Amino acid sequence: MKRMLLLVVFLGACGGGGSGNDDGPTISGGDDGQSPGGDDSQGSATPSIDFEPFTARTRSLGLAGDNFQLSITDTQGPIACGLSQDVHNGPGTMGSQVIANITYAAGYPCPTGTYSIHSGCTTEDDFYPYMPEGCAYYRRWDVQGNLLGMTAANAGAIKITGTESSCTIVVNLSFAGQAYADTVTLTNGLTAQPWCK
Repeated sequence: MKRMLLLVVFLGACGGGGSGNDDGPTISGGDDGQSPGGDDSQGSATPSIDFEPFTARTRSLGLAGDNFQLSITDTQGPIACGLSQDVHNGPGTMGSQVIANITYAAGYPCPTGTYSIHSGCTTEDDFYPYMPEGCAYYRRWDVQGNLLGMTAANAGAIKITGTESSCTIVVNLSFAGQAYADTVTLTNGLTAQPWCK
């Protein structure tokens, strides 16, 4: 009888202590992305912003992974030239950019052709070094170089003509009805990566 009473007391103590203390850490330490700190970094989309016209100062055409990517920005310098090679790069200062994944790289320095930009491109922030093919985006950064947001073009085309030493790019895009157009001729494609002007 004495042993049975001790066993009942022991089981009661274990059951009561386990349900109260173990649930807290399990909930707060869960991997559902809804911790009390408000961590929304998993699967989040970049904030949406409206297109604002800007004056293009640097254009570059570079290889981002296995894709030709075009960057047009109002910033200048080597950092601005490198923006076409990785979408995770930013100017490090206040600035605007139009960036487009033109086509899969076929090895020719000037990817001649007319490339349609389609609608419905994602703004999820899980891009590779390049944007999805056939997509173009407007992005803007604040004075500290923090990305404020982006918006996808919903129509347009990029026409490229030229040779391995001179490449002319004509851009016509639409961002929710606001037109964006730019034309540039880049040179030295055989010696420079990316092409930049």
